[in-house]
Amino acid sequence: MQKSNLRNITAVMAKIIEVLSWIGAVCIVLSMIVLFATRDMIAEAYKSGAFDSQSISVTGVDSEAFINSLTNGSGIVALVPFVFFCALSALIFRNIYKVFQKANGDSPFSEANVKRIKNIGYYALAIPVSKIVMYAVFAVTVGINNLNISISLSEVVFGLVALCLAQYFAYGAELQREVDGLL
Repeated sequence: MQKSNLRNITAVMAKIIEVLSWIGAVCIVLSMIVLFATRDMIAEAYKSGAFDSQSISVTGVDSEAFINSLTNGSGIVALVPFVFFCALSALIFRNIYKVFQKANGDSPFSEANVKRIKNIGYYALAIPVSKIVMYAVFAVTVGINNLNISISLSEVVFGLVALCLAQYFAYGAELQREVDGLL
């Protein structure tokens, strides 16, 4: 396949977004570690009045419940699904990068690309599920009273379209093998 500037730009953008997603996951993990290590200091500062509910602003969360969730560790555990969400995003863009990177030299109809596109679809479908888990875990552990769950239909459609495209690419890979066998 001929080289394409559009594919190159898309590959670079996908790699940048992948790296940023991994950085986001690492930052959340580091935040979890810092919150765990300093949870007693935060609770003590809150109780002593060094900062109060006017100093902390977490929309939809009672500040007392927030501090309690930090001290008992449940608020820290509530961040785990966010790490999962960032990792899923990174994996989607990693596969997008590989598809476009390999397309500049080889045929796009390879078994590796079929697998990558299927993975993109599975990861994309896992994102709305992880959002629901995030909301539920956060509501239970931190104590949100007015939980608003927001799932975009486009996320689900994107995953389904990627899985359908994987079927077309599988057929293309089969035809490619047949043509290569004739030559």
